Amino acid sequence: MAERGLYARFGKRALDLLLLLAAPLLLPLALAVAAAVRLCLGPPVLFAQRRAGLGGRPFLLLKFRTLREGPGSDAERMTRLGRILRALALDEIPQAWNILRGEMSLVGLRPLPPEYLPLFTARERLRLSVRPGLAGLAQAQGRNAVPWAERLEWDARYAEEGPGLCRDLAILLACLRRAARRGRGGAGPRHDAGTIGGAAAGMSAALDQTVLSFPGRGTAGRLHLSPPALTGAELARIAEGLAAGWLAPAGPYPEAFEQAVAEAAGFAHACATASGTAALHLGYRLLGIGPGDEVWTSTLTFIATIAPAVQMGARPRFLDVCPRSWTLDPALLAEELARAARRGRLPRAVVPVDLYG
Repeated sequence: MAERGLYARFGKRALDLLLLLAAPLLLPLALAVAAAVRLCLGPPVLFAQRRAGLGGRPFLLLKFRTLREGPGSDAERMTRLGRILRALALDEIPQAWNILRGEMSLVGLRPLPPEYLPLFTARERLRLSVRPGLAGLAQAQGRNAVPWAERLEWDARYAEEGPGLCRDLAILLACLRRAARRGRGGAGPRHDAGTIGGAAAGMSAALDQTVLSFPGRGTAGRLHLSPPALTGAELARIAEGLAAGWLAPAGPYPEAFEQAVAEAAGFAHACATASGTAALHLGYRLLGIGPGDEVWTSTLTFIATIAPAVQMGARPRFLDVCPRSWTLDPALLAEELARAARRGRLPRAVVPVDLYG
């Protein structure tokens, strides 16, 4: 897949090499960062990961490490040093080697893992027509503070319109200004990955932009919905499951999940259910809920919260929600529990529900 235009084919590479002449000036900084990573995180100093380049060809992207080794999510393994390096984009310095090799450009689209490629829409695949870059149009709009779907659209727009000298220089300057502001504490929230693909990206965009308003509540009546967040490893497992054809609540994946959960929890067995309703029903059965028992929950809930209890003969009771969080009011719950205790009739289960995640 060839890049379009004279600048894209020749001038852009010449600009990369010209600006790389200043790379020796960054050598003391790079050595200082490498020493800090080695001291705080231990070896290895560099993190390498396969990413999709021009035309989807894979290459090995280099970064300074920002996460501790071991189990846990990225957020759990993130260090103070890592946060500083990411905020100032200093973890990206080793990508000068990728630029020198021609695998990347100073300005382009941030490269994504090859596992994402099958999930792209036709428009999102436009990104494969340009060389990935260190700084991009999406990063100039706000880097990780920009929702995934919006980032993908900025990337598609850059690929659609094609690179240009003035445009690339403006993007580079904008990213440098944002990095300087982040260094002064202006960083937005980081999203290490997000949903890819038409329907999923559309859902992510809708959730990122959605605010539920409740009349007469003022600012307390606004609920900002949480966007879904999938890491690169999670997306790789999704692609693996799709390729294997196991789109059912059976087979090797649920069994492996059950075994991993059982081992982590220290139990002999674990059971994965096909839905939250089934999980609640199973939980109610394990509690021995039956006729004459009470199950308490909030007024703002799903029918699935209480339907299994009703099916088992229990009596539901609904408590009001807190006007600030729209979840079960803890003060009211404490008051009602005390009153039920005095009557000698405590509920068999209390099911709080965070309806909006």
